[in-house]
Amino acid sequence: MHSRMISDTKIKLGIIKYAQAHGIYEKELFAPLFELCTTVTFRRGDPVTFIKENVLCLIYSGAVLGRLKMGDGHVEQHLLRSDQLFYSGNQLEGIRERVESSWLALLPCELIYIRLALIQGLAQAEPEYLHGLMQHIIASDLAQSQLYHEVHSQSTLVDKLDFLLKHDEKLLDIKQIYLASYLLVMPPSFSRALKEWERRNLP
Repeated sequence: MHSRMISDTKIKLGIIKYAQAHGIYEKELFAPLFELCTTVTFRRGDPVTFIKENVLCLIYSGAVLGRLKMGDGHVEQHLLRSDQLFYSGNQLEGIRERVESSWLALLPCELIYIRLALIQGLAQAEPEYLHGLMQHIIASDLAQSQLYHEVHSQSTLVDKLDFLLKHDEKLLDIKQIYLASYLLVMPPSFSRALKEWERRNLP
């Protein structure tokens, strides 16, 4: 793991582009935020950990897999790629309560992160902005939860894989062992399902 403060113009533009696309950009707020953000890189297979766990992360490049044990006891996984957001902590205003969460780098990846409390502190004077930001974070988390449950509602492993790849075919960039983990099967079973998926979908 290697971390550094935000100084790269390209990365700043990446943050702004994401925020503008999701309606959470405030020019006056973002200038001080850049001083509080840090970038960190992880190698494939590294656990994604932070000194302070309650951080908001934007995936600048790469992919991560989160394993989340929820407050009601069920476990779900979140598979995220570049230009997606995740929260490493276990509380999101009490709406999405996690008991445990762990994250793993599936590709060499660079993350931009900031403690959520710092954003909340800066945005206290703008309650509408803060509310919109928290709603966006929660909606992003719920979207990953919904995807996971929709994938696993499919009747066969090939159907699960098909549903997942229709969502994002670039997930095939990820090693099969990690996709197998997301689909809750062993790698040999995943390999057979992939061959069957190829037979059905490729010339």
